[in-house]
Amino acid sequence: MNSVKNGKYTIGKLALEANVNVETVRYYQRRKLLRVPPRPDGMGFRQYNTEDLTRIRFIQNARDLGFSLNDVQEFLNLQDSEEYGDTDARSLANRKMEIVRQKINTLEQIQDGLEQIANGEITNGHRARVFQEAVLQA
Repeated sequence: MNSVKNGKYTIGKLALEANVNVETVRYYQRRKLLRVPPRPDGMGFRQYNTEDLTRIRFIQNARDLGFSLNDVQEFLNLQDSEEYGDTDARSLANRKMEIVRQKINTLEQIQDGLEQIANGEITNGHRARVFQEAVLQA
């Protein structure tokens, strides 16, 4: 963005660059997903950096992939904290892999239903029902 200097953003510019609204940034801060930078000299605008932008994009992408904000918080806690050992990281990874496997299975069922519709294998009256059943099983 042309009005960003040295990778520093105001909250409005950060939100614009991340394609979220300012309230989303503040919500992420309240949820402790994103830091609240100090005000320079106790006054003026808070300055966010490219790391903050990357973090918001990570949160948004994880949400788009179907992870809850609680899931995202766990990932970020692992990343940010030295407290988590290898055992904790492996345990979290295994839990999340199972969730991903389930989502893949559901998406494959939806894909199968859509392919049947696209290939004309399902008659007019059954199209919506096949798709609806696949989505409801998700």
